[in-house]
Formats: sequence, structure tokens, C-alpha cells
Amino acid sequence: MPIEQIVRFSVSTPIHPSTSRFVVASACAVLTLSYAVSSRAQESAASDWERPTLSCEPACRSGYECKRGECVPVCSPACPAGLLCSADGGCVRAKPSAATPAPMSSIPTAPNVCEPNCRNGYTCVAGRCVSMCNPACGADEMCTANGECVTAQSLDESADPPSDSKLPVERDASADSLVNLHLDVAGALQFGITPAVEVGESVSGYLRLRLMNAGLASYFLLGRDRDDELRLGLGAALGFHIFSASRGNMRGFYGGAALEYAFLRTRDTTRDFATYRTHALIPQVDFGYRWAFGDLLVGVAGTLALAIPFQNRATPVGGERGCRLETSCKEDLGVAFFPGITVDLGWFIPRSVD
Repeated sequence: MPIEQIVRFSVSTPIHPSTSRFVVASACAVLTLSYAVSSRAQESAASDWERPTLSCEPACRSGYECKRGECVPVCSPACPAGLLCSADGGCVRAKPSAATPAPMSSIPTAPNVCEPNCRNGYTCVAGRCVSMCNPACGADEMCTANGECVTAQSLDESADPPSDSKLPVERDASADSLVNLHLDVAGALQFGITPAVEVGESVSGYLRLRLMNAGLASYFLLGRDRDDELRLGLGAALGFHIFSASRGNMRGFYGGAALEYAFLRTRDTTRDFATYRTHALIPQVDFGYRWAFGDLLVGVAGTLALAIPFQNRATPVGGERGCRLETSCKEDLGVAFFPGITVDLGWFIPRSVD
């Protein structure tokens, strides 16, 4: 019944005073309740349309958009497993993205600083390190520096550079040379200089000559005794070397062995009056290091040699008179041990390119 009729009825109809007060109080209560419900509805409608949209910190990752402070998928319905929602709302296959820094505009400005700095995949928001991926990645995924979720295996594969991108090992200009010529200059103080030609790579073979007359020690240590005078000494050796260096051929640490043949002719005109001709085999080993400076080579090594004579002939000086002493023309096949040091100088012959 309308309020006016209620009031009019109450005025025209005799009512007990207590009943009148009850009717008036009820009408006021009804009016107050109606006003409260109407005001609440207006406030609710206004809050839905006038409430400011909350921002998402950090910014939503690709495939998500910010609505009322929460990152929700752009794709509807959601993409199936193994696919990602792209920024334009399409489902695409997941691919590891390059780990490039995120644009500065996409990283929200923090009111304070995080100490220590946040690790890769995290950003500082309100003094706390939070994931750059919003919403956070799954348990088997990792957040990259540009705010994308990828699997750990895909991230490792994309981070490994291809084998051909590695910098090549620095090599000398003569690194591919297959032939070198060198000379043992320390032989001038020992048992003669030794010119040699060597061919190979990490394993080489060489031919070496020995000129004993060009060595100072040959005149003091070669011969049967100190009265023998060196007349002629020649030698030739075949040997091999094994090198350790990977930056070129025939350089670095090396070791090897050789077998040398030597011919020696001495004469004694003071005591025995005889000329001696000796043939010997000399097995030997050497260990050293060789440097390469462009085409130039320098090598230093220690050697151990064992001289084993297999023929020794004595011829009397003066013909018919014979040897002066009974032992003067006796064959001497004594074995001798010779240590030594070699200092090689030489050069690599450049390899011709077809």
C-alpha cells in the first residue's frame, strides 16, 4: 500500500495512540532500508566502472596481459601442453629465445635497490628480487633474461656455441711445413758439426751427417791413446723424432733415437808408428725441445751415445819395418760411452700450396 494511503488512512481512521506510533515507526524503517539498498547498489556499480586498473609488476610475459593487477592468458581457450601463447593470441611451438636483455621500459622502476643484485631471470621490485616471468615459470622451466620461460635443456643447447665458432689455435707461418734443415752448432766444441735434413709432422725421420774434423773434442778423445792424431772422421745417421706440440709440425717437446755409422782414421808417429782405420756403429737417443720463430727453428737436446767398433785395422808406418811394439798393430774393439748436448739452428722450408 502506498505511503500516502497509509498516512491518509491513519489520519481518517481513529487509532489508538500506541498503534499510531507503531505504524509511523514501521514506515520510517521501510524508507531507511530502501535508501540504504539503493545507495549500496550505486556504490558497487561506481566501483566497478570507476576503480583504476592495477598495474602488474613485473610486466606480464609474452602471451599474457594485465587485467586488474593480474596476468591472464591472451589465448582463450588456453594452449595445449607443449605450445606457448604468443603476443597476438595464437598458440605456437615453444622455442628457446636468445638471452638478450629486456628493454628498459619493460622493467618497472623500483623504489629502492636490491643488495646483492638479483641473479639472471629476476628483477628488483620494491626491494625484493622477483621473477621476470609473470606468471612464474613451471617447475621444469627457467626464466630467461628477457622474461620468457624455456626448458633448462633447451637453454643449455642454445647457450653452447657451435664448434666452428671457436677461435682457432694460433699457429706459426711454418706450422704446415714438412721439411726442415738444421745444423748442430754445439758440435763444433764436441765431435763435429752435424748438418741434417728432417721430414715429417708430429713424427719425423731425419738423415744426419757428422764431420768429426770440425769438432774440437775429436782431436783429444778419439783414437786409441793420446798419441793418436786424427786424420779423418766421418759419420752418417738415420733416426726419428716424436713431437708433442699441436701448433705445428716438428716443434715442441720431442724424443727420438738414431743409429749412426762412423769411420775414423788416426795415426801415431810418436810411439806406435801405425795408422788405424776404425769402423763403428753408434746407437743413440736424444730428448729436447724445439722452438719455431716463423721459418727459423732453434732446438736444444741432450744425447746419450754408445760407440761399438766392429772393425779396427792397423797399418805400420814405414812399410817393411812393421809396428814398433808388439801391441801397436793389435786390433782394439773397446766400447766407449759418449754423452753430449746438441744445439740445433735451422729453418723450415715453406710448404707449397697448389
